[in-house]
Amino acid sequence: GTKVALIGDSHAYHWLPAFSQAAETEGWELHFLARAGCPANSVAREAAGDHVRGCFDWMSQLDDWVAENTDLEHIVVANFAGSRFSGAGEYGARQPAAIEGFKEAWQPLLDTGAEVLALKDTPFISQETWDCVVANADQMSRCDVPLSQIEATFDNSAAAAEELGLRVVDFGELFCVREMCPMSIGGIRVYRDSNHMSGTYSFLLSPYLAAKLDF
Repeated sequence: GTKVALIGDSHAYHWLPAFSQAAETEGWELHFLARAGCPANSVAREAAGDHVRGCFDWMSQLDDWVAENTDLEHIVVANFAGSRFSGAGEYGARQPAAIEGFKEAWQPLLDTGAEVLALKDTPFISQETWDCVVANADQMSRCDVPLSQIEATFDNSAAAAEELGLRVVDFGELFCVREMCPMSIGGIRVYRDSNHMSGTYSFLLSPYLAAKLDF
């Protein structure tokens, strides 16, 4: 079927239940190439040296893999908007160096001729909010967060995609309604920690994912 690659850091991982189910129902040939804590960016993250070296090793392997898979049709990039990049600028704000780093790291993906698109990062919550969810498992609505608070972190990955003229897919409306972002939707807990959605919620987003991607 349609050959699709999902790449990125742990925010690619948290989309995997949705992508796996969509691949089964839509007939995609899905390839998953991700490393936690490693957005594909030529600028190093603020992290221990071993971790940074591991990220660059992974990116080198990713480049080799996409070069060998010339029949790829779609490459989906998903990254955590809260990553900190060394010397790129103020955390949480627009970081031109990080944006250029994404664009440089994605060039081998663009060279394949496949459609490259980015998922705008899912709204993520603070550790304080997650602690509230844990403490109020029976009344998680006490912990709901205003959308304005969540939107305070700029998504440099999505900005890089927009500058390249790539499609950016935003699922924010499935997380936040009427300017509030609930911790439980339809009786399902949305998050599994301070920034990753739960596996169950990801799985249930599968039909919406398939419809928006429209491969």
